[in-house]
Amino acid sequence: MVNQLIEQRWLIQTPFSSGSFGDIYQGVNVITNEKVAIKFESIHTSHPQLYRESQIYRSIEGRG
Repeated sequence: MVNQLIEQRWLIQTPFSSGSFGDIYQGVNVITNEKVAIKFESIHTSHPQLYRESQIYRSIEGRG
């Protein structure tokens, strides 16, 4: 999965962390060169969390 480009924008770099709710990689936005964290969740998980987690992050974005 490392060095894979997603949607011509996100380059997956090195594994950062792994746990019961997914795997986190260091990545980069190839358009802005901004470093990012990229989280993957198995499509076979019985209790998906990633979509809800992204909604929470968007709701608190820019608040400190």
